[in-house]
Amino acid sequence: MKANQKKRGLFVGMITLDIIYRSERLPRQNEKLMTDGVLVAAGGPAANAAVTFARLGGDAFLVGTLGRSAVAQIIRHELEERGVTVVDAAPDRREPPPVASVVVNTRTGDRAVLSLPPHELGKKDAGSFADTAALQAPDIILADGHQAHLSASLSRRFRETPLALDVGHPKPAFDPLWALADYAVCSQDFRPAGSETEEDIFEYLKARGVRHVAITRGASPILYRDGDLKGSIPIKKV
Repeated sequence: MKANQKKRGLFVGMITLDIIYRSERLPRQNEKLMTDGVLVAAGGPAANAAVTFARLGGDAFLVGTLGRSAVAQIIRHELEERGVTVVDAAPDRREPPPVASVVVNTRTGDRAVLSLPPHELGKKDAGSFADTAALQAPDIILADGHQAHLSASLSRRFRETPLALDVGHPKPAFDPLWALADYAVCSQDFRPAGSETEEDIFEYLKARGVRHVAITRGASPILYRDGDLKGSIPIKKV
């Protein structure tokens, strides 16, 4: 790749429509609460990462299931406006993607989310799509644990491309991805069985072959391990 060429990122996982409300607090039971503002946007960990990658000047390709519902068209249009190329792994699907309602506390940044689980491709469908999709080799692949079979198939297809995992909570979908992963960025809520501390998380992933690991902890510094190198990165308040 030439030095002046854009980096190409392939993002695989969940795609949702997020309705985001801003409020100084969460509503109480049976309470109607006026909000400070509302934003309707595409969401999901992989989608958010793709938007950020495009905003930073890269070529972002987002692979997931959308279909042809009215909700899917809203999501597709919004992502394309933000410079993300959507590669739909289920273009004929009639059911809409998940719609998430998100309330963000404007004082603390905390949030509450209600959403339906996404449609997951089976192993056969995921493998078939990965074999036939017209995708060029990317510089990085990011997977959020949704569409795990598809993530694994694409990672094997582009064997020379590093795979990064966005790891929230423990789930079996990550099991086939650990051995393929070069990087894992974990939430502090990631607590696999037998893990009580951040050190336990580092050891858990090291045992599964993931060499480069970071743990995000909200406003607290990010902890990282890069082989034998370890340290922390402070979080700027914005």
